[in-house]
Amino acid sequence: MVRSALVSSRGVRAAPPRQLALRCLTQTTAPGAQEKRDILKASVPHVASLGWCDDALAAGARDLGLSAAAQGQVTNGAVDLVAFVAQEQCDQLREEVDDAAQELAALDDWRDRLKLAIAKRLELSKPFHAHRAQAMGLMVTPLARDDGAVPPADPPPAFEVLHRLVDELARATVVS
Repeated sequence: MVRSALVSSRGVRAAPPRQLALRCLTQTTAPGAQEKRDILKASVPHVASLGWCDDALAAGARDLGLSAAAQGQVTNGAVDLVAFVAQEQCDQLREEVDDAAQELAALDDWRDRLKLAIAKRLELSKPFHAHRAQAMGLMVTPLARDDGAVPPADPPPAFEVLHRLVDELARATVVS
């Protein structure tokens, strides 16, 4: 396999960045991917009472009629659960911004549009506020590599999640 290299202004070569595991959560057709997604989705309601943990994943698996051990399908455990919820919230924010297009367009100042978009995003995350510190810690945890190699690990999911969030907030400030 030939890998292209990136050359910086200083002439240093670096391998291209690996695809983040967050994309793999929802855009893969690998065997068991749908089951993994189903377990993550079923686990979300348990976060409010159990926090971001393997117990929430096990409860989600049981809700689907699976053994609690099926939570092992979720490779990075609670890190994948936080990343899944963050991605779902970005998708919901996109829908809410699209639905509020007229309301946003009526605002003259881009700062007001940004405030409205941030308020919508905070409203989406309200059910998880009690465990936000735990989620933040998990989001900066480097992910295990699929091939089991240690280090380097894949970058933490926070990078892609924050990129999507900032992108959606910026999109809300633009009047079409």
